[in-house]
Amino acid sequence: MLRIRLVCAARDREAWVKEGTAHYTRLLSRYAEVKVDFVSPPKHPPSASPSRIRAAEADLLQKSLGTDFRVALSDAGTPFESHDFAHWIDRLHTISKGRVDFVIGGPYGLDRKLTDSADFVLSLSPLTVSHQLARIVLLEQLFRAFSILHHTDYHK
Repeated sequence: MLRIRLVCAARDREAWVKEGTAHYTRLLSRYAEVKVDFVSPPKHPPSASPSRIRAAEADLLQKSLGTDFRVALSDAGTPFESHDFAHWIDRLHTISKGRVDFVIGGPYGLDRKLTDSADFVLSLSPLTVSHQLARIVLLEQLFRAFSILHHTDYHK
């Protein structure tokens, strides 16, 4: 069984995000072991630049990442359509040795040092989505991919 960990630069405060995350984590549990870890964003002055905030978040995220296959989420990453993503997830099981970390940045995205050091950079959409929504979209797309691979009725 594939072990998937989402590592998020965020606080887990908003009920709608918690509910969506729990819903898709529960659905995915029949196909993969899924865990969502949060790295609390560092405190910074209101005048801090987005690049400074990304760099500080990257340092904290880096400390929580091990040697598992690392997928960074970025709008500059590789996009997939659903069937191709499903086949990539199927291959990922082999190339990752069964352990994958998906890294999601904060409101300003991921620092380049994290995307440059990732094993793969994934784009969920060319649209900009909030880091909270990115978590739910990723989990839904993972569930959709497993549904395609297992020929269930979810993906129509």
